[in-house]
Amino acid sequence: MVVAGLALTELLEVWHLAGAAALVGAGEAFLIPAYTALVPKLLPADELLAANGLEGTLRPLAQQATVRHWAVWRSRRCRRGSRSW
Repeated sequence: MVVAGLALTELLEVWHLAGAAALVGAGEAFLIPAYTALVPKLLPADELLAANGLEGTLRPLAQQATVRHWAVWRSRRCRRGSRSW
């Protein structure tokens, strides 16, 4: 939210992005192992294969959708004449 606010107010700098990337990376370092350990405890063994396949498909799709949404937003903003990030 902080990076989005900085971007909307046109105060975003490269070091803000580097800091945000470091925080997200540190968070994912704990989230992914915890998530993958939790799924087998929540689902019966016969549903694990389907759940892992679904998750393996949906996560990249969600990431692609996020990147494309940002790219469309940025291209529309550039057409209006804003040069800043």
